[in-house]
Amino acid sequence: MRIPSSLTVGALAAGTALAYYLQRRHQRTGEDYVDIIRALPGEAQRWTAGARRRAASAIEDGRSAARGREAQIERRLEAAGPSSPLAG
Repeated sequence: MRIPSSLTVGALAAGTALAYYLQRRHQRTGEDYVDIIRALPGEAQRWTAGARRRAASAIEDGRSAARGREAQIERRLEAAGPSSPLAG
């Protein structure tokens, strides 16, 4: 059976990214490659948890901004009065 080319390209890209990461971190910290690889699962979990926290914070910030805009629109509609075209 033949492996699909997209799978091959994806694996090649992932391998290249991993090799680049290993090399850069080794240069920056001086850690052994094996130690870096061993630490990857924990780092991935920390990164994922941080991304989830940032996403939740961004969603809440967006909701707060939307509530503020909605309140501002309601105030404008009330100030415009019932005969205004803005009143609907």
